[in-house]
Amino acid sequence: MPVSLFHRLDSNINDRLASSVMLHQIRDFDWASSPVGPIDRWSSALRSAARTMLLSSTPMVVLIGRMGLLVYNDAAREMFGPGYEGSLGRPVAEVLGEAAEFYGTVIDAAFEGTSSSFRDQPFRLRRDGSREISWLNLDFTPIVDETGTVYGVLLLVNETTERVLAVRDLQRSRARLDLALDAGGIVGTWELDFATETVTCDERSARLYGIDLEAARTGAPKATFLAGIHPEDRDRFIADFDSARFGQHFRCQHRVIGQGDVRWVVNSGRVVADASGRPLSFSGVVVDVTHEIETAEALAASELRFRTFTEALPHVVFSWQPGGQIDYFNQRWREFLAVPSAPATTEEWEACLHPSDRASVFDNWRESARTGEPFDIEARYRHRSGEFRWGRVIALPIRDTHGRIGRWIATLTDIHEAKLLESERELVTRELDHRLKNIFAVVNGLVSLTLREDVDVGARSQSFAERLRGRLGALDSAHGFIKSAGTDRRNGSSLQELVRELLAPYDAAGDGGRLVLEGDDIRVADSAMTPLALIFHELATNAAKYGALSMPGGAIRLHSLKNGNALKIVWHESVGTETDLSAKESGFGSKLLTLVIEGQLRGRLQREATPDGFRIAMELPFEGIARPAG
Repeated sequence: MPVSLFHRLDSNINDRLASSVMLHQIRDFDWASSPVGPIDRWSSALRSAARTMLLSSTPMVVLIGRMGLLVYNDAAREMFGPGYEGSLGRPVAEVLGEAAEFYGTVIDAAFEGTSSSFRDQPFRLRRDGSREISWLNLDFTPIVDETGTVYGVLLLVNETTERVLAVRDLQRSRARLDLALDAGGIVGTWELDFATETVTCDERSARLYGIDLEAARTGAPKATFLAGIHPEDRDRFIADFDSARFGQHFRCQHRVIGQGDVRWVVNSGRVVADASGRPLSFSGVVVDVTHEIETAEALAASELRFRTFTEALPHVVFSWQPGGQIDYFNQRWREFLAVPSAPATTEEWEACLHPSDRASVFDNWRESARTGEPFDIEARYRHRSGEFRWGRVIALPIRDTHGRIGRWIATLTDIHEAKLLESERELVTRELDHRLKNIFAVVNGLVSLTLREDVDVGARSQSFAERLRGRLGALDSAHGFIKSAGTDRRNGSSLQELVRELLAPYDAAGDGGRLVLEGDDIRVADSAMTPLALIFHELATNAAKYGALSMPGGAIRLHSLKNGNALKIVWHESVGTETDLSAKESGFGSKLLTLVIEGQLRGRLQREATPDGFRIAMELPFEGIARPAG
């Protein structure tokens, strides 16, 4: 034992020091070869600090001189572990290289007479064959003699790694708990102590029930907690709570008013009892269900409005799921159909339909179910009177936010009388058509008869008669198109179909080589059939007499283009050379075109010569020529 450190020892101290590993290492170390010299030359202050260190059961280190030569006790040796064996007498910057700057700063401060303290200071230490982060509390105190000279630093070390990790685990656990509470819609937690009749709760519950935050942490009176419950729900809450106190689970949906506004919550929990079954406390959680309650109320109100609306409609209204199960129908269902309840099978549906309509109805429905397109069909349904009546079903899909069909909703409208009127109208229309054709035939016959009887008729009159017969024929064709369009009220005839019909007599080869139709097509309104027929008949007649169709190699190209709210139509005749339009613009046919296009159809007409012939451009507003959609 170094005589210069310990001269006389109590027997108990002597026993302790006898087993000190570090005392023996300090005694055997060659201090004479070190910068601090042998121990007997150390200052009394330094030797006193070393004695205190060796006798301490707390990890302590003496850092000698500005180099911070290490002298440490058994507790410090055990704390730092085998990775730091052989550190005695070495500079701290050499042993703890990563912390060299930190220790240099602290030692400099100590030699200025300043103590330093650090809490939970992280260091990377060599342990178990690798470097791992540890946390330490460090207290640095200058070693000073009676003259104020500083010889080193006394370091008190306390490892806090377990506490730091425990705190971090606790924080993570709390964070996970908060996430779990948030994910589950749980606002907060609370606990009632039966002995003190006080409630402790977290911040979120405190705000919800209007409890002071400090009181919530230390324990608020039970009455304060109950005051945060809506007055209309308070007695029911107390009754449910008292029942749960005797072993039952507690669950109560009620309103709270602690935040100034009314919120709906679900409060649930259970009693915590001791080994004998005596209730000690009650732990509960609060889930905010305001959004769900408001959503449910809104849905209920929406459903009520929907049912009220559908009951007020004069139509059958029903809905079904994608699998075909009907989940709603209004009172009109029972008033119209012969079945009092919704059909559940294909066979039951077939019983509602006329045998001749079943195939088309089911084919159309399967196609709509496959594509998700609206379903619209007219068919005959068995009426509660026993007869079949015409009805029109229109069904639309209801999709969720992902576009998936969750439901179909449909209306069934009784159109039986309308169908009967349509049949009668068709009969009258056929009769009128027959009579009109007879009139056209009679007028044409009279024109021809007059020409034959008048032997003095000139070429001019002959030409006039031919043009008159041609225009009457065009009117007859237009009338035929109006009639055919009436049989398909949703689609009608298209512009290109009308033009092809009118120009077919001029396409001698029948291959369409001289007549080219291209571009956008539209469905023509019934009211526009006659003026359009006159326009293209006039153009075709002039082409046959004087233009492209009157010479070999001549051709007509009709191009149509949708341009905003109008349809632009270009009639281009190719005759091989530029055409003089001055004579054409003064004739009756040109005047007729101007009258029909600009006067009747409210469009614009433009004529212009081209290197190979001429072009007539028309711009016709859709509102005057197009069939309305639907």
